[in-house]
Amino acid sequence: MKVISLSNQKGGVGKTTLALALAAGLKKRGYRVLAIDADPQANFSTSVGFEEGPDNKNLYNVFTGAKVKDNTVTTNLGFDLVKGSLRLTNADREFSALGSERIIKKALKHVTDDYDFCIIDTPPTLGILTTCALVASDAMVIPVQASLFSLQGIFQLNTELIQKIKEDINPGLQVAGIVINQYNPQATVRRSMKEEIESIAETLDFHVFDSIIRSAAAAEESHLLRTDITSSKTKISADLNAYIDELLKRLGE
Repeated sequence: MKVISLSNQKGGVGKTTLALALAAGLKKRGYRVLAIDADPQANFSTSVGFEEGPDNKNLYNVFTGAKVKDNTVTTNLGFDLVKGSLRLTNADREFSALGSERIIKKALKHVTDDYDFCIIDTPPTLGILTTCALVASDAMVIPVQASLFSLQGIFQLNTELIQKIKEDINPGLQVAGIVINQYNPQATVRRSMKEEIESIAETLDFHVFDSIIRSAAAAEESHLLRTDITSSKTKISADLNAYIDELLKRLGE
């Protein structure tokens, strides 16, 4: 099982949209897929029709010792999901003990033969939840917007977390690349920022995906309707499917 995290400490870059599209797109391609919603806001879970409810199946339980297989639900898009939980809002304080960064990695060992891919949607922070996700991951994707704040986020993510994890805990972590998301090719500022992102990526030795995801209302609509945007007949669907295929190629699949 390959574990892929989508991470950026800058919020509002469409990270959940890309994570959801990846999980659904991989399932559509015939892979067995598990998704983990590691964001306490649980937007990924909500987008596939799950609120934190009476079944009490969620990631918080996994963090407190429960098994992954006892905390999964099957989504309407066909892949399995460990839901997010508001109870993880205080995760940085509650799970601060030495070794906590390995919680997800250890939990996934028990389901490694059950899935081909695990997709983790992380919160827009550099705390314990994102750390746990990256420690457990074989690869990570960094979604960005063509904006100044996204540029700053790339540097901070790399210097404050990625390098530390690769040096101390998970040397095999691969930065699969940066995906430019919510892009408007008509905006001069966006085009300039795109060039800046590519320049920074070269400095950090990060790949920038050829597949650029345009800005489109269809993405938000798919969340509201609980549908698979990668199966829609829209331009953004073509963008997302190209990104998935490019990622698979980079992972050697």
